[in-house]
Amino acid sequence: MALLINILILLIAVWVVIQIDQYEKEPLPMLLGALMWGALPSTLLSFLLLTSSNTLLVAFIEESIKLLLISIYFITSRHELDNPIDSILYSLLIGLGFNFTETFIYSIIQPDLLSTIFRSLFLGANHGLWTSVAALGLYNGYQHKSFTYAIGGITSAVGLHYLYNTSIILGLPMSIILLGCLFQLGFFILYIMYEMKKETLIVIHMKDIPDYKEVNPSTLLKVYRTNKIYMESAAKLNHLLRV
Repeated sequence: MALLINILILLIAVWVVIQIDQYEKEPLPMLLGALMWGALPSTLLSFLLLTSSNTLLVAFIEESIKLLLISIYFITSRHELDNPIDSILYSLLIGLGFNFTETFIYSIIQPDLLSTIFRSLFLGANHGLWTSVAALGLYNGYQHKSFTYAIGGITSAVGLHYLYNTSIILGLPMSIILLGCLFQLGFFILYIMYEMKKETLIVIHMKDIPDYKEVNPSTLLKVYRTNKIYMESAAKLNHLLRV
């Protein structure tokens, strides 16, 4: 029963996550690769390397391993990770895959239906959130040609993960832990909505330029990111001429 619930929640979560990429659909092999990386290599490597109960070390190892595939994608398929939404999408899939296997293992060790539901619902989102924070650091580091963003991203991800692990070990009330999860997830969802809205506004913005009225949104976004300053000026000029 626990396994079926875990699978059902995973399938629904993956479907929801895919929807955030509203204009530029990612290659299916890369999406499946992210999900499988989280479900198998990341989890297995983490269990093999975790020889300590130090919560900070646990958080660092898990976040580093999950982030490894994102780093590989940045090197081999940089054109596919050309905006924050892409970084978040792949990170969420890695987190969901990682949590699926971890929850399955814990459900065998400690068969508890409520615990399985909690882990499937909230820890999958948390693992994805933590990896997203690190991945956004990589993305901004590349954009600004600075290691500071990358270091800040992985440090923040490890810090958030560490706080969660520590709260469990300290035996804090589940209501407090749940509230903390909801609080950080709320901010994360708002950020995703902001990025999605920004993409929509860019598409509308680009449609103001006569030469791009019939171009599909995916191409518009790629053209905009390649020629951002020129496109912004051209759209503003066309708007002024119409006025």
